[in-house]
Amino acid sequence: MKTITAEEFQNKCTQNDILAIDVREEWEYAEYNIGNRNIPLYSLPDQIHTLELYKNKTIILYCKSGNRSKLAMKYIEENGFTNVADVKGGITAIRELLESEK
Repeated sequence: MKTITAEEFQNKCTQNDILAIDVREEWEYAEYNIGNRNIPLYSLPDQIHTLELYKNKTIILYCKSGNRSKLAMKYIEENGFTNVADVKGGITAIRELLESEK
């Protein structure tokens, strides 16, 4: 399993061949998001087929603090995805980074 920092996440988001997924609940995503795809952890088994186009590309997962994204990463890897990472500190760390850059 691979973990990246919020800074690494921000750098990778400039690349076209990644898929960033927020695995928080829909209500959490509605409260604050950075525009990436939202697939709540509980619905990942039903949505895994929608990720097939990204099987050999980079998928980066994040949640609030990093716990749910680690579970999501394990599940996705068990389903044959090879280049998956989660963001250390989750959306909390990403948000802090974005606010520090203002």
